[in-house]
Amino acid sequence: GQEEGGQQRCSECQQLFPSPRRLQRHLRCHRLGAFQCPLCSKVLPTPPALEQHLAGHSAESHFLCLDCGLAFDTEAVLLAHRRTHGAE
Repeated sequence: GQEEGGQQRCSECQQLFPSPRRLQRHLRCHRLGAFQCPLCSKVLPTPPALEQHLAGHSAESHFLCLDCGLAFDTEAVLLAHRRTHGAE
């Protein structure tokens, strides 16, 4: 992966990760024949994980998490979710 502003970019799908460790975990998904979200290109390890991820994409949702591609109805919910990624 290439480093960009302290983030690591996946050479296969261009997704950005906050650390080399996260990138390595993500790269395993590509090697294992992972499943890619058609809406945001996030790669998930199993069909159920992809289904759960897709459920987070909603036509009514306008606040997109740039870390994982999930969308939320309000900024407050997005900000609470972002804390799960370690965001302030």
